[in-house]
Amino acid sequence: MDKRLEGKVAVITGAASGIGAATAKTYVDHGARVVLGDIQDEAGEGIAATLGGVDHAIFRHCNVTEEADVQALVEAAIADFGKIDIIFNCAGIVGALGPMSTTPAEEWKLTIDIMINGVFYGMKHASRYMKEAGSGSIISMSSTAGVMGGLGPHAYAAAKHAVVGMTKNLAAEVGG
Repeated sequence: MDKRLEGKVAVITGAASGIGAATAKTYVDHGARVVLGDIQDEAGEGIAATLGGVDHAIFRHCNVTEEADVQALVEAAIADFGKIDIIFNCAGIVGALGPMSTTPAEEWKLTIDIMINGVFYGMKHASRYMKEAGSGSIISMSSTAGVMGGLGPHAYAAAKHAVVGMTKNLAAEVGG
């Protein structure tokens, strides 16, 4: 197996299932150590155990709507593995469904909180360490719904557009 991530440390939100879990496995297969964050504690702990336990993967409870949780996830990488090279902001939901005229405000707010604020918190806390180190990769899950209209529910599309915009802005800020 190619070990292109040998010696790298990655933080992944939404890592207890789906794309996040598959990414964690791929990163470990390629030599990285990973810090998995999710609200699904049992599943997350199970994934970390299957990836080789504390030498390769650790799990921490992380609700991305809580800035302190995301900050603690990033800081776990520093405390347990000595650095952070990669953050993959992967946590997400489909969220509020239906026509805009009938979308419940609370469902809208939850979707935005998870899919925009959660990404913002990951970018904020990882970029601080990456700027100090002079390197790093910030990856944030978006979608074709983030570049075209009509491809997803309103809150989902708005959030994915925001992720694309935040990514471009952060790249302009720290990319040099």
